[in-house]
Amino acid sequence: MHPDHAATVSRRRIAAAVCTLAISAIASANGVTQLTYASSSTVVNGVRYFHTDIFAEYATECERALLVWDMDSTMINAGPLWHRSYPDTPATMKPLAYDGSDPLFAYDSFICIGGREQVDISGLYWLTPDFQDGLVTGTGSDIGGVFLVPPIGQWSFAGPDRKVRVARFTLHESNWNPDAAIWFSFRMASGEAAPGNPTFDTLQITAPFTLLPESTTATPVDEPSPEPYCWQESSGGGGGGGGGGSGGPPGGIPNPDPADFDFDLDGKSDLMWHLPAGGNTARWLMDGIVRKGGGAFPWSTFGGFQVLGTGDQNDDGMPEVVFWHPQGRWVILWSIVGSQRIANPFIGDWSATSWTPIAVGDYTGDGRIDLLERFGGIYYRVTPLANYRTFAAGPSFTLPAGHTYVTTADVTGDGIAELILRDGVNRYHAMVSVYGAGGVLISMNPAPVPADWRLAGTGDLDGDHDDDLVWHNPTNGEVRGWLMQGGMRVEGAVIRTGVAPQFELVSACDTDGDGDDDLFWRDISSGNVFGWRMDGLVRVEGGFVRNVSPAWKVVNR
Repeated sequence: MHPDHAATVSRRRIAAAVCTLAISAIASANGVTQLTYASSSTVVNGVRYFHTDIFAEYATECERALLVWDMDSTMINAGPLWHRSYPDTPATMKPLAYDGSDPLFAYDSFICIGGREQVDISGLYWLTPDFQDGLVTGTGSDIGGVFLVPPIGQWSFAGPDRKVRVARFTLHESNWNPDAAIWFSFRMASGEAAPGNPTFDTLQITAPFTLLPESTTATPVDEPSPEPYCWQESSGGGGGGGGGGSGGPPGGIPNPDPADFDFDLDGKSDLMWHLPAGGNTARWLMDGIVRKGGGAFPWSTFGGFQVLGTGDQNDDGMPEVVFWHPQGRWVILWSIVGSQRIANPFIGDWSATSWTPIAVGDYTGDGRIDLLERFGGIYYRVTPLANYRTFAAGPSFTLPAGHTYVTTADVTGDGIAELILRDGVNRYHAMVSVYGAGGVLISMNPAPVPADWRLAGTGDLDGDHDDDLVWHNPTNGEVRGWLMQGGMRVEGAVIRTGVAPQFELVSACDTDGDGDDDLFWRDISSGNVFGWRMDGLVRVEGGFVRNVSPAWKVVNR
């Protein structure tokens, strides 16, 4: 079973909250300097259509606008806008993907954030829950949405012409006259004069509909950048499997405190669930150990996908979900901001290689998650991931003799993930510098861990930005915790007794917003989920949360 319906969050609250989160994670230059337009007309099947394209013009080619919302438009001296569903009011204004079969697509009225190619990613890609009908066949519109500008993907930045199209408006010839124009306005957050100090502007323009191209721009179409991410890849060798690109990812810095899912933007982590058999997804909105709401998401994977992990890979400060399909050997990724999925790209096909992705983590220290891959059970390597692309894999390596991979965690607090290993006598080590440096072992606790203890999971229990370890002894029911610093155990204590062997730790995340991860356990026989609010190694509160079928898996574990 999965939760019921989630609470609705107002558009303006999402706009403000998401803006704060995204802008704090990305710095850019001066951003958009002005709006411009380009007017033209086209004859299709004997009917003339008049268009005006609205562009956000950047100061330099690689600058980026972060968010745009509160779009508004009003027709001047003309009849209603034309839309493919005219005269019916469209449910939304997101255009269908253009495959060349319908020439009228290019002459629609739509919101189009970036890109000359009018494919799905160029459309109205992210809507807030209370979104009203978009560009209807009336004299104006207030689309009421929040949009990433430009969207994540191939058309992410302004091209050499330094323009990104944000809208196209179209009139049928029967509604046109020589004085026809449209007033267009939106509020934009762009650039940062200093970290955390973005520029907020309400930009507006009155754009005419003219018979011939006439505008302040050189051409009536946007020219996307030939290098979509505005950096130069190095000339390093190819990475082999998974479609890895050549060279390395763009520069970045470690992030010792990565964000978790916060679907209702209340500052507290929420739980996301996935059903591998059917691909369904759902969320629990959390307040401490109380599930205050939730429900099914409208998106699903194909059956058979498994979650590899979560984390930011596109520098927006928000987590992505990485899915792996063992049979098809595909990797896909979902970008989620608030309660909206803003992208779901196909990352790569591993069918032509024997390497298998087994986990994600920031192994390169650039603030983005990467793929940890394994071959033949003994060889490992890291394939960097950034902005929906894979890059050349690092050198392959083997684990030290007698060691077994257990999990991935950042127990050193440097923002770079380590491999947690167990040796033949049950000692545990952290293997650091696994990307490019061959790996170095840190003994987390010199004494062996008794064989009847198992590592239940990891999480930041004390809020010091490194992962701590949670242990469970299914024989006597004890749960213990280790607080870690610099990869070493600095404190240990019993957290709880009487935890039966059928309980597994399914997630560690900060659901009460105090900076310490809280723990969620599930009875794998009944599906009952229990939560523990944590303060370091002290369980300050515990209780039953909800029942969910054991077939459902926690995404942010």
